[in-house]
Amino acid sequence: MLRRVFQAIASSVFLFAPAHAPAVTFDCAKAAGPDENAICSEVALSKLDDEFGNGVRMVNANLSIAMRDYVKRSQERWAASPASPRSGACKGEVKCITERYRGRLAYLRNPHLPYEGVYVGKKTVFKLESFTSGAMRYGFYPEGGGATLYFNEAREPRIVDRQLVPPPPAENCGLRMEFGQDGNLTVYVKEAKKKACDKFKSLAGLYARDYAQVPTQ
Repeated sequence: MLRRVFQAIASSVFLFAPAHAPAVTFDCAKAAGPDENAICSEVALSKLDDEFGNGVRMVNANLSIAMRDYVKRSQERWAASPASPRSGACKGEVKCITERYRGRLAYLRNPHLPYEGVYVGKKTVFKLESFTSGAMRYGFYPEGGGATLYFNEAREPRIVDRQLVPPPPAENCGLRMEFGQDGNLTVYVKEAKKKACDKFKSLAGLYARDYAQVPTQ
């Protein structure tokens, strides 16, 4: 008798259990395509989607209002790209979807993210991008295109105390970049020998952060 009672309870739990673990970042009732359906039907992916949503909220909690808007625009562009776990590019494969979620979380947790963006000077633009690997790419782009100075996915040096000191662009010539509390950037050029920095002196000065621009990632 007791056994039949337990069987009845187990059956009722199964009947009334939800068909899927709901995702957080989108409505599973409107799921479309193999990737979204997989996220809603696979418990592990639904939990990962939940983790992703919480991760975004935690990142935003430590950012300025302007930077939150910047991250929102970046997120919207990412969500609409093939890199998104909901794009359909993974064709419902759990491993592929997982990697895309994990990759984006790593990007959001990159310590360089608060400084990522486009900074506009008098005649030159400074761009800084952060990556899932923890690396960053940055460079100076004058009017007319091309890069005056460019550092590709550099792991070192790091931004420490709001300062970035890149490798010397030339012998007896040094640069220092200081990110202000106001979100803007000041670039200093230090010349140890006359004419050592002739090519880079124009990079010095104040650069205003343009939060409306998101550099290519």
